Amino acid sequence: SDFLKYLGWIYFDKEYYNSSTFKKPGSIDKGVKALKSFLLPLKESGIKIKVVIPPLHRSLIKLIYYSGLGETFEHHRGMLVKEFGCIYDMNVYKEELSYYHLFFDTHHMTDKDWAVTRLKTENCNIYAHNLKQTAEMIRPTTNEINEMRSVIDNFKEKHPSVLNKVFSFSRDDG
Repeated sequence: SDFLKYLGWIYFDKEYYNSSTFKKPGSIDKGVKALKSFLLPLKESGIKIKVVIPPLHRSLIKLIYYSGLGETFEHHRGMLVKEFGCIYDMNVYKEELSYYHLFFDTHHMTDKDWAVTRLKTENCNIYAHNLKQTAEMIRPTTNEINEMRSVIDNFKEKHPSVLNKVFSFSRDDG
């Protein structure tokens, strides 16, 4: 499917998930601090701020961890909690986020009301005291990682010319 081809492409793209920058969890700290400084004047003016990690298709979460970026993803969540106290992470709804019909692609939902409805519950509220527990909820299982390995292997097998022309990759995906 096009969805699985897209996952293969972002896995090998050196500007995306194959970037060595994102392998370093601290690489995103500067961006989190910039977000905080951008939002600070609003907060000081009395405007309530809600930081939301948007819903990602479950396959993308699997790819993040398969790519060796899980530590960075979890560090990002931790930095947001540290800077803002409470965040809203829509990815705790991992079973629902496995449905392809809810998404245009891995990052954009077709159902505009899905996230709004869930933001009204307490299930996606992430604080320091439940950060580790919710990370464990989101983290893929061994079976999910193995499924992603199959997707990537399938992409390599079916699209070698794309990989040879566009990407000069040297990833060890074993």
